[in-house]
Parts: sequence; structure tokens; C-alpha cells
Amino acid sequence: MSDFLTHFTYADWFSGEDSVLRLGDKITCLYNDGWSQFEGVIVEHPTNRVPVVLYNVDPEDPDNSGDFAGLQEMFMDGWEFVRL
Repeated sequence: MSDFLTHFTYADWFSGEDSVLRLGDKITCLYNDGWSQFEGVIVEHPTNRVPVVLYNVDPEDPDNSGDFAGLQEMFMDGWEFVRL
């Protein structure tokens, strides 16, 4: 799992100890258009066990809500990750 995450880095590497993403990190995902962004947390996908971003979680029903976004697809599409 941690080997997979080493392929991705934080855009704001200078504000933390290093640039490595980890499970449980709360992040902002920023698209290269300068306008699109959302917040999420890095979790292990329950089916394929790959690290993904969980977002759109309903605070009133956190166990039964949320969407998954693949880190690799996001990175390849021009998204950047920033620590929260």
C-alpha cells in the first residue's frame, strides 16, 4: 500500500515533513484549471484495497455515504494534492 502511494506527491511539499501521501491524510484536490477543487481523505478502497480519495461524505451518515476517486487517474488528469 505505501509503495503505491510513493508514486504521488503533495504539491505543497514544503509545508510538511516530506511530500509523501499516506493513508488517513486529509487533502484538498486541486485541478490545473485553478477553479475546480474538493476535499477528501486518503483511504483504502474496501473492494480492491488500493488507496483512493474518499469525498462527498454526509456528516449525518458517514458510514453509508461518500464517493471514491482514484489517485492514479486524478494525477494523470492533472489534479494536484495539498495537505489540509
